[in-house]
Amino acid sequence: MPDIDKVLEAEESIRTIATELEKMKSAAELMDSAQEKIDAVIETSKDIITKTGEFVKEGTQIVERLGDYDIQGDLSKIIENTEDIKSDTKEISKSLTDMNTRLENIKTDLETISEEDFREVKDSLNNIKDQNQQTRKIIIGLIGGNIILGIILLLKVFQIL
Repeated sequence: MPDIDKVLEAEESIRTIATELEKMKSAAELMDSAQEKIDAVIETSKDIITKTGEFVKEGTQIVERLGDYDIQGDLSKIIENTEDIKSDTKEISKSLTDMNTRLENIKTDLETISEEDFREVKDSLNNIKDQNQQTRKIIIGLIGGNIILGIILLLKVFQIL
């Protein structure tokens, strides 16, 4: 009979290990999903940076054609603001890359975590999610700022014509 008890005890241990492995698998899948979303945000940020540069270039060409110093002064301010936005976007992109690195480290750590550590990782992921949501709001604000700056520029151009 003692052998049967050991077998039952071993079977219970195997079930417990299987349950923990399922939890770790689920956490790893969540990490992969978060990674994909962060990669998409990084790519979008890069596109914004590129398009902001194109916007600045086109705005500069329009001002050169008009040759009006007052508009150039206003456009310089707009370009300066756009450059600030571009710089902010680059900083956001770097922050997202840093978050991506942190997520990779968390993913590696998931393989050896305990139940308590798992809760801490979950809290960290929720914090990163909140930061990503704040970053998205900032990016949307920056895009809105670019659109407003473009509209202001166009209004100034058409006032002179």
